[in-house]
Amino acid sequence: MAKTQDSIPGIKVISKVESKKIILRWAPTTDVAWHLNKPLGYKIERATNNVDSDKFNTFKVIAEVKPWPESNWTVEKLSEYDKYCIVAAELLYGHQSNLNENSKIIQRADEYSNKYNMAMMSADFSSQAADALGLRYEDKDIEPGKVYIYRISSQTNLDYYKIQPGGAVAYSSVLDTLFAPQINQINGGDRINLIKWKKEGDDMKYTAFYIERSEDNITYSRLNKAPYISSNELRIELFKSYHVYIDSVDQNYKPYWYRICGVSPFGETSPYSDPVWSLARDMTPPTKPDQVRSIQINQRSVKLLWNFPEEENGSTAGFYIGRSSNVQDNFENITPVILDPNIREFTDTSANPLVPNFYIVTAIDTAGNYNISISHYAHLVDSVPPSPPVGFTGFIDSSGLVFLSWTPNHEADIMGYSIHFSNHKDHVFANVSNNIIRSNEYVDTIMQKSLTEEIFYKIVAVDKNYNYSDFSPVLVLKKPDQIPPSFALINHYKVYEKYVKISWINSTSSDVKKHVLYRMAKAEPNVWTKIFETDNKNITSFEDADVKPKTTYFYKINAVDDAHLESKDGNLVEIISKPEANESYTVNLKATRENDRVILNWDTIQNVKKYLIYKTNKDGKFILLDALKENIAIDKNPHTGSEYAMRIISLDGVYSDFSKPVSISNQ
Repeated sequence: MAKTQDSIPGIKVISKVESKKIILRWAPTTDVAWHLNKPLGYKIERATNNVDSDKFNTFKVIAEVKPWPESNWTVEKLSEYDKYCIVAAELLYGHQSNLNENSKIIQRADEYSNKYNMAMMSADFSSQAADALGLRYEDKDIEPGKVYIYRISSQTNLDYYKIQPGGAVAYSSVLDTLFAPQINQINGGDRINLIKWKKEGDDMKYTAFYIERSEDNITYSRLNKAPYISSNELRIELFKSYHVYIDSVDQNYKPYWYRICGVSPFGETSPYSDPVWSLARDMTPPTKPDQVRSIQINQRSVKLLWNFPEEENGSTAGFYIGRSSNVQDNFENITPVILDPNIREFTDTSANPLVPNFYIVTAIDTAGNYNISISHYAHLVDSVPPSPPVGFTGFIDSSGLVFLSWTPNHEADIMGYSIHFSNHKDHVFANVSNNIIRSNEYVDTIMQKSLTEEIFYKIVAVDKNYNYSDFSPVLVLKKPDQIPPSFALINHYKVYEKYVKISWINSTSSDVKKHVLYRMAKAEPNVWTKIFETDNKNITSFEDADVKPKTTYFYKINAVDDAHLESKDGNLVEIISKPEANESYTVNLKATRENDRVILNWDTIQNVKKYLIYKTNKDGKFILLDALKENIAIDKNPHTGSEYAMRIISLDGVYSDFSKPVSISNQ
């Protein structure tokens, strides 16, 4: 029951059922509780019921147990006691050490703790010591088929230090048996054997162990005189799960058998485990190869040399050579067959000049122990350039950012890339950046407004020895168009009876994709309608038949480039469409002289916008006299022989033919 102290003072109790008695063992959980309980001891209470019942009778005091009095340890009786019982006497009644005032508190606390730990271990190792310390009791008043509940409490009742009672349950018909622990593994080292067995479940059964060894698996000798307690150092992973014992032996490669038995908290030893054998073995490595050096023979061959003591040739199995591009790890064995122990040089014919070449020499002895040299760097002169980059592609966004990417080169010694550009394919290419570009992507910037429509890029790969590859194929990227095309001009038009023909001169810009003709009616200002578009540069005229008669229109033509930019407006052309064919009206025009004037009248006609009255001049040509809406007109200045005629403008703007002329003389 030996254990680390709990923070809460109490009593831990366990029981062991034998054929005619139940043995109780207990232990205070703190050193202070143990010291306080020494004078008055412990009270044991018991409650009983049958196995098939769930009702217990009340607790009754069956015993009061105290440590033995000092008088029990007389000189005459000492021969009757084992060594742990004598240790118990010293712990109970021995003199305290003399302490000065400055160190009294701390050292006294340490002394109490040490005595407590010794007392708990002594009680675990010896039933006699447990009795002497007042930590054991045998209940012989038991019956088969009964269940017993025990409660053990401190006889010391202090307000400032409460000690919690402990308890245990025992079934009188279920006897406790000790089982043999089992060795899980033995590892042989250099003149040592490390024995391991699991802790799981053993901490409650066994406090300590005895370890025994044999050279013939018949006669065993005990290796530890005192019970062995394994370390509880939980910071070491091995000790979390295993008990560990290390045995030193005189000779490697000699078989030894081992067995163990446990010591329970009742001072009893368990049966022995099954024996397990092991061999200690040579674990001393050979001398480390040193002064590794190299000589380059050609582009891919390196001769390695090293030093190693000649006197160790007999115990050495040979050498292996490792190679890596990393100074610390990932070394690959390049000697599948171990080199003879007399050899001190090796030629590597598969060195790679494109990567760093680090070498190690490993010496291996006949026992399989090895030692590795310090890594050596073999510098190889590299004059082979990398291959030109492939997969070069890119695009330019509307803000002028150029996104370039390419397939990374496969060479191991690639340091980076250098990108070059030009605005003309046949001009000198300039370096985009003075620094080596480490990745396989790059973002460049260009001016958004430029007179050239394309930009050209090419790229070279650069290795770590500054060998430059050939240029990649030229990548051509079209710049985003920010400049609209030059304007087109309408250079001719002609108005026909049913349509208007418009002719134009195309834009001179090379990136024009189409020309678009627009029309606007004067009655609807700023409402331009697209009436025609063409991407055929040979088409330079259009006949617009969708016009109303006698209507004023404006025309313009614009150019659109491949970036969908539209040119500024060129010239605007204003035209008036022809009227429709004249309509015929039956006009009853009459002229009547009244004194010095002529009165003209006619029958009212429907859907007339205006009446146009004409009269002949002295030359006999009709001139407009008046335009009116009423059906009467007056000529205040008639002359001899004047004739009159009329035209009608309908509501939709159509002009009629001239009416039949009338005069004063012919009425």
